[in-house]
Amino acid sequence: MAEVIVSDTPSPVITRHQDSVVRYCGWGIGGNRQVSPSISDNPPFSTDYPGPNTQTDTDLTVSGLQRPVRVTSAPLWMREIAAPATFPSATSVRFVTNFSETDLNYGAYASVPLSEIGLFSSAADPSLPNGATGAYPGAGGLILAYDTFNTINKTGLFSIEVRWEFRF
Repeated sequence: MAEVIVSDTPSPVITRHQDSVVRYCGWGIGGNRQVSPSISDNPPFSTDYPGPNTQTDTDLTVSGLQRPVRVTSAPLWMREIAAPATFPSATSVRFVTNFSETDLNYGAYASVPLSEIGLFSSAADPSLPNGATGAYPGAGGLILAYDTFNTINKTGLFSIEVRWEFRF
């Protein structure tokens, strides 16, 4: 199973039923564990990133980040996972991606209250919110893993390395 969700060629060779694999990581200020509503629910965040903070990481119907934020002002909404993925054990796979000091904070945002994260398929377009067209926050449906957490206030003073591991 671990080899099916990575882009590497597995050995022995398997027949894929789809070509989509884990490729991108994105952040948001949504989710029910957002503990900075006074920041995230007021301008400019409420204007640029509108929406409630209600999604949970136990809801199996989550189809995307609730309030995705741009990674860069380019704009890119996701960062590509470092390749290749690693296999800490025969029954696990780890995806790593890095967000620099200048990512997730730009323009009017000296601090961004991050509270949700997702892994997206290779079918996603990183230049679109949630990787798909449609009204903000995007059509969704391309997220493969989702988690909410207490707010991390991202500033330009530190970078973030994400290590996401699936165990089977």
